[in-house]
Amino acid sequence: MTFVRGLLELAYRYFEHPWAILLIIPIIIVLYFLLKKTFVDVKEDPEVKQQKRKLKRIMFFTRVLLAVLLLVAIATPFVQTQKMIEGDAYIKLLVDNSTSMDLFQDFSAELAKALETHLTVEVKAIGTGEQSAIGDSVLNNLEAHDSILLISDGNVNHGSSLGDVALFASRLNSSINAISLNPVKNDAGVVIIGPAKTQEGVDNTFAVLTNGVGNVPYYWRNSG
Repeated sequence: MTFVRGLLELAYRYFEHPWAILLIIPIIIVLYFLLKKTFVDVKEDPEVKQQKRKLKRIMFFTRVLLAVLLLVAIATPFVQTQKMIEGDAYIKLLVDNSTSMDLFQDFSAELAKALETHLTVEVKAIGTGEQSAIGDSVLNNLEAHDSILLISDGNVNHGSSLGDVALFASRLNSSINAISLNPVKNDAGVVIIGPAKTQEGVDNTFAVLTNGVGNVPYYWRNSG
């Protein structure tokens, strides 16, 4: 029982198809009975019988060896190894340069200087003016096994979303982290979504979206 348990552990640990290893014992048993059994009983001299016994033993061991080698090949053995490769710690610091970042304190230079005491830092500016394509900018700077630190308010008004980029980064075994920002100014914005043109007497539906940074009070008045 201990032998069978050890064989099972060995098969599942080092073989891609362990079921092939489990067939070794049944095949050995079948080969043993096939070579031992005499299908036709013929009277022979004792010397001939002894030579045949030796021949059967040789055939048994060679057949078993061939069967074992074939099953091991089918089982596809493998060995897992781990190797640690030392390298320089590296991070990409992406700084949002769009106008919406004017509401937050710019500490990117101080942060980069502090990080450089521990690892290699590459600083890049992303986003320009009122166009905040942060997702596309991160995607353009993303490579396999990267570590990206993002300084941004997360306001994306153009291009790919940050969620889609983060999902793609996980497939590349890369990480994207962002710093939580505290605003130094208050600001609010209103977006009205509805038809661009309409006619008199036709009912239309409009959606009003409000967003703000900092402590901005909101007041709603229906002038209907």
